[in-house]
Amino acid sequence: MIASGKIIGRLVVGCVLACTLALKLYAQNDLQFTGASATPENAILLYWASNTNEVYEIDYADSLVDTNTGTTTWNTLYTDYPSHGTNTFIADCGRYDLDPTVDHPKNSPMRFYRVSLTENNTSSSNPTIAIVSPTNGAVLSDEVTVQVSASSDEILSEVKLYVDGEEQWPTYDESNFVINTCEWLNGPHVLFATAKSQSGFEGAANGGIITYGRTASSYVNVSFNNLISHFDFSQPFFEPALGQTQQVTATFAANCNWTLQILDDSSNPVRTVTGSGDAMEFDWDGTGDGGVTIPDGAYTYSLFAQANGLASQSLALTSLPTMASLATTNNTQLLIEPSDGSGSAVPLALYPPGFNTNGYLIYEGSPSTDTHKSSALRSTTPSLTATTSLNAQPAGGSPGGSQHTKGPKRKPKSGNKGLAGTFGILYRDYNPGGFASAHPPTGWPYPLPTLVAIDGQTRTAQTVDYRILAYRKIAQDFAMILKQKGWKSVFAKRDDQWGDADIKKTSLGGNQIFDTVNFGLLMTHGSYGNDGSTGAEDDNIHYT
Repeated sequence: MIASGKIIGRLVVGCVLACTLALKLYAQNDLQFTGASATPENAILLYWASNTNEVYEIDYADSLVDTNTGTTTWNTLYTDYPSHGTNTFIADCGRYDLDPTVDHPKNSPMRFYRVSLTENNTSSSNPTIAIVSPTNGAVLSDEVTVQVSASSDEILSEVKLYVDGEEQWPTYDESNFVINTCEWLNGPHVLFATAKSQSGFEGAANGGIITYGRTASSYVNVSFNNLISHFDFSQPFFEPALGQTQQVTATFAANCNWTLQILDDSSNPVRTVTGSGDAMEFDWDGTGDGGVTIPDGAYTYSLFAQANGLASQSLALTSLPTMASLATTNNTQLLIEPSDGSGSAVPLALYPPGFNTNGYLIYEGSPSTDTHKSSALRSTTPSLTATTSLNAQPAGGSPGGSQHTKGPKRKPKSGNKGLAGTFGILYRDYNPGGFASAHPPTGWPYPLPTLVAIDGQTRTAQTVDYRILAYRKIAQDFAMILKQKGWKSVFAKRDDQWGDADIKKTSLGGNQIFDTVNFGLLMTHGSYGNDGSTGAEDDNIHYT
């Protein structure tokens, strides 16, 4: 459980096509899941009722009972996630940029979720944010620059873009985000952005208490329309030496002749493949043309498609049924809501078998005609069902249309071959940390030392203004940048997952964990090291 915050619900997802929802309400203000669904890519969309100014953490588990601990082991999917207003949603598409990585839910037989209310905004002046371009209702093709306008009376520390609830790669100017619409299926999509502001700089000694504000923009509903649709890559990077391949796939809105080129970091083609049809699938083994050996590194995948006027060879990919539709018969379904009016109606199929329905009203209704509270929620919940139509016109509007695109740009895919290097991270987040408070002691005055303040965490009576950063975010940002450039994580440990033996010299009983990687990041508090060249120093911690 999360010590600081309220758990607002748990969502239990069985397989992607047969999801069930188990609601257990632990918070006030009607915080509850309002639905969940599977996208055409088998990602999971989570929806919940929310309140303005709230901030959430979204966690997941692949099983309810960990065989090692006998309890549920929750892992973090998103943190510091702001409310969208009265209704909030997010997507689980996997998080390969995190460390450890979060696999895509389509690769897990079961996935369980919980959403926790971690805190409310503390700033008296929250930032403002809006998507300036494209505008609502726009039809988008090829690469698109999404322009985000954000401002704050305080320090504007973070701006993020989401497509269908999936966080995208950060941008240096935090204003212009480039996405390749060919990497999603044709059809409707939802864009929104989030911003974070703070009253001071983190980590500054005697800097005083920092307040935070987070906000989300309004939704921008757009439609993607491309001849090349769902240009995708199976892995963020792959290692041919281990027998791995990179599967490059795409679907086309018409029967096409296509050419796939793989380019090195100087944009020189190293591998060329051609074919025809309304879909493409190529497993790259990491070699160049003729099977020649090419170096490891970052590669770009360039795809050109020309409509050839031939009949389509197979049915186009359509949207998968949502959980609600699984319990629908003749366009009606069984709905359930608290009989005292304290909650909204949701499909009965979302509840697990054997759920105690005492105190609930169960009735048959249609999503389009339902007059209960859930109808208002549905009207404000974005629809993310996307399809590719058999009658779709190629980009350019004519049967002889063509399109060229390069990828990947979509987070978290980076398309690297082999490894640029390996890295490892050890850090203290001091939660649980082993202390009565989440804040570490300063060591003075003895025997009741005061506590060092950690930015972003609630202060205590003993906390002083000597501040250290919350290391988790630094560790995740560090890992994200290295992974994007083809570095592979060997370990990422926090708090009680590591100790001084991991960084002591082997002669002192340590295992020198950093000797197993090319680059390491160590973040802790009140520690120091040296080369251990004298006997007097052998009792100290030694870093490599």
